[in-house]
Amino acid sequence: MAIKGLTELFGITSDESHMLESDTGYIYNTMIKAVQDKLIGGNLLALRLGPNDIHGKSVDVQLQDRNAMVTLGPIAEGAEIPQAKQAFSELTYTPLKYGGFPLITEEMIEDNKFAVLDLNIKEAGYQMARIIDKEILKAIETGADAASHNSACTGLTLAGINTAMEYLELDGYSATDLIVAPGEAKDLRQLDVFNDASKTGSGDSAVNTKLIGSIYGGMKVWETLNINTPGDALILDRSEAICLAEKRPITIKNYDATTRDMRGAVATMRMAAGYLRKEACCTITVS
Repeated sequence: MAIKGLTELFGITSDESHMLESDTGYIYNTMIKAVQDKLIGGNLLALRLGPNDIHGKSVDVQLQDRNAMVTLGPIAEGAEIPQAKQAFSELTYTPLKYGGFPLITEEMIEDNKFAVLDLNIKEAGYQMARIIDKEILKAIETGADAASHNSACTGLTLAGINTAMEYLELDGYSATDLIVAPGEAKDLRQLDVFNDASKTGSGDSAVNTKLIGSIYGGMKVWETLNINTPGDALILDRSEAICLAEKRPITIKNYDATTRDMRGAVATMRMAAGYLRKEACCTITVS
């Protein structure tokens, strides 16, 4: 079965953390689950391509080049009118295959006091979703490097954030989102301009999505543990920066090793994340 959403994938709400679903209903779970990092990457995509959009092993995306048309005038009297031709660029995304299979003995299933197979399958699906999250954030860094968009500061400062925003604005983009690790989130919480803004979101939203606030008139601030380069904070224009191409979404198929008396599932996906507009990305190196 294809897993279309994280809600379907994880299935268990925080209020039901003491229960796991089994074939016979709910059984008491004496095992305390590990904390899972909140995933934010899906909120940062400008373009998401699914299996129906990818015909073959890769997909090409055509981009209109910014301000690349021949200047329209002025034209001298009697002179030939020049051709106005728009320039385009092309990017290719090639999905890679990821996967693994949790395999549990029948004895483990029979003897455990919680639904151990269900737990393993859900954890495999979650870890694959976490890979997607990290690849999306990595694509922001790759785009920023390609555009030579990097700000640096000692501790996350307003000056460092403003320099990163300027990189985007000079190329015609708007800074819509700031992504930080816990250390940089701590720096932000000590800034008056952040504390005076709508920093906490509302209700469960801030807790469950890791949207920890906003700054500078609405730039969203996200906290995550999945930034690939320690010490980096990331800024992007959400509507222009990142593409996710999913040839095969996270897919779970049942698997039985009958001769070994084992049951399990095969979890796979084929996906690629990359930048669309490199100039819409910037990193902030925090030392």
